[in-house]
Amino acid sequence: MSLDSVWHQVAAQRRLQLALQSRRAPHAYLFSGPEGVGKEMLAVAFAQVLLCPASRARPVAGDERSRAIFGDLDSCFDACNSCTDCELVRSANHPDLHVIHRELIRYHPNPEIRKRKALALSVDVIREFLIGPAGTRPSRGRAKVFVVRESELLSDAAQNALLKTLEEPPPDTYLILLTVSAERMLGTTRSRTQPVSFSALPIPFVRTRLRESMPELEESQACFLASVNAGRLGPAVQSARNRLHEIKRPVVSATVELRPGGVIAWAKQVDDAAAQLAEQSAETRSDASDTELKRSALRKLLETVSFAFDDALRILAGTADLSHPPAHADQPEVPSRLADRLDTDAAGRAIRCVAAAQSNLDRNVNATLALEALATELSGCLSAAGAR
Repeated sequence: MSLDSVWHQVAAQRRLQLALQSRRAPHAYLFSGPEGVGKEMLAVAFAQVLLCPASRARPVAGDERSRAIFGDLDSCFDACNSCTDCELVRSANHPDLHVIHRELIRYHPNPEIRKRKALALSVDVIREFLIGPAGTRPSRGRAKVFVVRESELLSDAAQNALLKTLEEPPPDTYLILLTVSAERMLGTTRSRTQPVSFSALPIPFVRTRLRESMPELEESQACFLASVNAGRLGPAVQSARNRLHEIKRPVVSATVELRPGGVIAWAKQVDDAAAQLAEQSAETRSDASDTELKRSALRKLLETVSFAFDDALRILAGTADLSHPPAHADQPEVPSRLADRLDTDAAGRAIRCVAAAQSNLDRNVNATLALEALATELSGCLSAAGAR
């Protein structure tokens, strides 16, 4: 693992480099930004620098790759990548690097606590696996680093219990909280951490990485996965593994042909596709309930429908071009056929209707009713007076 493993996060790299080169790195960070853009990867690489006894500054090459990683920095403070500590970090076995996540509740020494659902990062997990170990000496003598996943899921009690450790950590102890939204955390937690912001990755970069890691994907499929996941490499990879690019195709095709008389059939088709997608997701999300998996799959499929209308809107507005290919590049007929049934107002209204349906699912509205209501609204948009 190295700091140059994380691309297109120049602002975050600069913030960390300034701290490392001053040799006065803050003891608590809050990494915030979209899921799957390199937050945890950079946190582990940063931890490796802190744990490596031979970490040092090295020149930064001036090529395009280096600029995408470090911007205009002349030097980069990095781990040696050859010592025992570096090898332990790479193998995820370093005794002084602790990754904290909600599933650790399964390993709590109290059997009653182990029975609880891992819906949040509870105070029991934080006390047992972070606050307690933070008070001990580093096993290898250099430092201790705690990386907390999904920090937006920290309960209020957990965050309050953590405040003293954040404000006055033991010597050589570092905490890195990872979150998709800093605003979802308590102000008292935010005020005791140094913020580091992450942004979405360029879609062409995500598309390229998908093809490199999954050569079986067609270019158009990789384009779809990169676009619908809005430049988030992690979710794009997971979507590919879940076969989203295959499961969404009949749903999007049915949306193009949606008429008032086909509302119930469309809703059932989306629901059946969501069941397929949820079954695929279950293999990697063992902590989630069947209901949670199904609703998550529904939201994802509705997102693909929204992107189809966005593709059509760009055609209608005259903003479609080769530099920004349609999300549904693997179904090139979809945007133009939708555009034939819409005007710009109707396309915009359809996108808002899909967003409202996703919000309804988040509020646990009955999924069948939400889908049938959405189908009714979409068929109205597609039949709107004045549509081309």
